[in-house]
Amino acid sequence: MVQSIPLMIKEAAQRLPEIESKDFGSFFDKFGQSKVVLIGDASHGTSEFYRARAAITKRLIEQHGFNIVAIEGDWPDAKVVDRYVRHDPAKRPPTNTKDLGIFSHFPRWMWRNKETSEFVNWLREHDKSLPLESRTSFAGLDLSRWANQCVL
Repeated sequence: MVQSIPLMIKEAAQRLPEIESKDFGSFFDKFGQSKVVLIGDASHGTSEFYRARAAITKRLIEQHGFNIVAIEGDWPDAKVVDRYVRHDPAKRPPTNTKDLGIFSHFPRWMWRNKETSEFVNWLREHDKSLPLESRTSFAGLDLSRWANQCVL
């Protein structure tokens, strides 16, 4: 017998704790052995989605050794963030996210928001005590430039 989609979703769904709960990130430990975790476009647009994405990403970095955060954003701007979070000694990065001067062409809700700034500052603090080669990097993947050349 074929189940209805709403019933399948109801059976598979799990209630998550509040985003600020220390238990929130642990719900994503099942992805800890993965090489890549894609959180995706559905996480754009609200404070809750950005906070959830940050909590999941922090957990994967701290508990499972993930070492790259790649966003759908311009790689030159992301490179500035990367130098900032990794304390790259080759370039003198700004001392706070307000001085980075990045993602200015993106809507404020996308990357120029409080939640992203807080995550970037958390990542900078996390990376501070690690050797340079062990620090988590931040990269941009500007897929929109290549959209007309993709084969799907």
